[in-house]
Amino acid sequence: MDAVRRFRKPTLYLDTSVPNAYFDQVHQIPQKETVRFWNKVDAYRPHVSALVLTELLRAPDEDRRLAMIDLVAGIPKLPLTAEARELALLYVAEGIMPEESEDDAVHVALSTVHGIDFVVSWNFEHMVNVRVRRDLNLFNLKCGYRTIEIVSPPEL
Repeated sequence: MDAVRRFRKPTLYLDTSVPNAYFDQVHQIPQKETVRFWNKVDAYRPHVSALVLTELLRAPDEDRRLAMIDLVAGIPKLPLTAEARELALLYVAEGIMPEESEDDAVHVALSTVHGIDFVVSWNFEHMVNVRVRRDLNLFNLKCGYRTIEIVSPPEL
């Protein structure tokens, strides 16, 4: 299995912050880094979810909202399973992710349950940080899941 794994494209889960940053004219560095990342996304197998689409639909600017939805339109959507929902609730109950960021926990749980290699996000507060990665991966291993990498676009 490890030999096969070396020859397949790694899988990615793109949370909402990635397409959001792609069109962000205020924060220039994340925007440029996201565009650079997007130009090499074909080296991976990217995924989003219905949750990403729901969050994108909340964008107040109609032009930007439509552009973000169009950007992710051809990307496969991971189904939100009962297992992923339950795992997200456990992340919150264990204090790995705060209750007010339950959607972030769902993004990570979806990725974990579906065996995604990398969660890609600009959310440094609740996702892309050492404490969350450490606690999350310890908990995942304890629950029988494999570890997962949570990274920002420049890391790929």
